[in-house]
Amino acid sequence: MFTTQLWNQGLDTDYSRWDDFFKRYLSTLSSSDVEEAPLVNIWTNELGAKVAVKLPGYSSEEIDVSVHNASVTVKGGHKVEDCLKDKFERTIDLPFGIEASHVEAAYANGILTLTLPIAEAQKPRKISVN
Repeated sequence: MFTTQLWNQGLDTDYSRWDDFFKRYLSTLSSSDVEEAPLVNIWTNELGAKVAVKLPGYSSEEIDVSVHNASVTVKGGHKVEDCLKDKFERTIDLPFGIEASHVEAAYANGILTLTLPIAEAQKPRKISVN
């Protein structure tokens, strides 16, 4: 009984105020203000990774790919009058470092395909024993 009384004292039961607040806040957002994370498929093997990113409706000039250590970031959007609309961004962390100088990217039919080889320093090496 005592805990119920304490709980009820701090509870705001006028839900219409909250509804108004969220309606006002959400109405200020346009769909171009919201960043989307595109869908991806990732395949890995002993040579590295292949990543397919679903980006229908974009041109290759509207897509930016960057690699840093074991992460690859794909971002961009439609360029309209010096600003980006329908922005997207997706960062993928891989369990190995990426050989940035050998990364390949191809964009066709709305699918961005990245080939991400394992960094030479992380590849297994055979050590001869004397």
